[in-house]
Amino acid sequence: MLDRLVLSGGLALLLTCAGPRWVQANEEPHGHEVADESHGGCLHEHLQIAFIADVGFAYFSANEPLMTGHHDPHHSGFFLQQLALKAGATVTPHIRLHGSVTFGLEHVEIEEVFASFHGLPLGVDVTAGQYLTPFGAFNPTHLPDWAFLDQPLVLGKFFGGVGSRGMGVQIKWQLPVPWQMALVGSATSASSEGARSFWGEEELEFEGFDDLLYVASLKQRFPVGGPASLSWGLSGAFGPSASGPGARTEILGTDLVLALLPGGEEGRFGLTWQTELMMRYRHTIEGTDWDWGGYTYVVCRLARRWEVGTRYELVSGLDGDPFDPEWTGYRQRASADVTFRPVHRLRVRLQGNLDPPTSRSDPWQYGVMLAFEVLAGKVPHHDH
Repeated sequence: MLDRLVLSGGLALLLTCAGPRWVQANEEPHGHEVADESHGGCLHEHLQIAFIADVGFAYFSANEPLMTGHHDPHHSGFFLQQLALKAGATVTPHIRLHGSVTFGLEHVEIEEVFASFHGLPLGVDVTAGQYLTPFGAFNPTHLPDWAFLDQPLVLGKFFGGVGSRGMGVQIKWQLPVPWQMALVGSATSASSEGARSFWGEEELEFEGFDDLLYVASLKQRFPVGGPASLSWGLSGAFGPSASGPGARTEILGTDLVLALLPGGEEGRFGLTWQTELMMRYRHTIEGTDWDWGGYTYVVCRLARRWEVGTRYELVSGLDGDPFDPEWTGYRQRASADVTFRPVHRLRVRLQGNLDPPTSRSDPWQYGVMLAFEVLAGKVPHHDH
């Protein structure tokens, strides 16, 4: 615990003192006032830092609700989803440093810390550090970006409570086509909390490049006329598995996002429809097992401060699954959500979940969650 506190404190200090871009000796600083380094001050011209607190109250009909996400409420009563410290700094016009540290009641976690290099030749961007991999539409996002209070079931089952995340390097190439298209490739450690279907949290001794977890994705965005846009992506994750000698896992996915925003992001009305499907193949000496899952949701902004949304999820199960031995049948979940923003930096959300039984002997499960999110500071630009 102490080492995590020291590490997170050092990260915050590093980001605070590494904020601005390097200024050439013959240039005069401009913009915001900059501290004088000769007096031990830190430069702050390009530093962005924010605290985000997510707290609430939940009631579940079951003692152990069917949640798979790290930030999900897991019991009835008051809960803290996270207290997040997010910081970003422009080191040069082409280099940014980003960090995200989350605090819980009993843990401190470095969610992301990476340097990104933009504007390289041929339209290539490079990211190095710990980051959320580019698999699909939901995985690269953070809790403040979520349309609902909990993580999709399929993401937790396939990748783990934190989603697909790890230490590594990522390359992104913007293709020269009339619409927005990018190819993204990532190589991270296959032994981490964010690699549940691969080596997981077991220690993996690196012996070759086959021991890494690779993620590849194709992301496209098409203008479909007026204020609407359509995004479509394909993703794949490939790596070693702890299921046995020579075992490998593949996860394939596709995602579709339709956004209708007549007034832009800050307009009074808007509608977003997002759907994502995933299939997992686990190859062992005994054969190949596969399962699948997905979700779809619609969120409608009725006014500048009000949103409503509904979501449906379906995830298959397997007999004799070593990861989820009790998850043998299909699991479904339906959710409804109402969001109210009384002021710019405060968000209030009320969400209800309904989980049908997986067998005739299981009861229906339901849950109600009321959450408050408060923001202080300026959230750094986050694009890797």
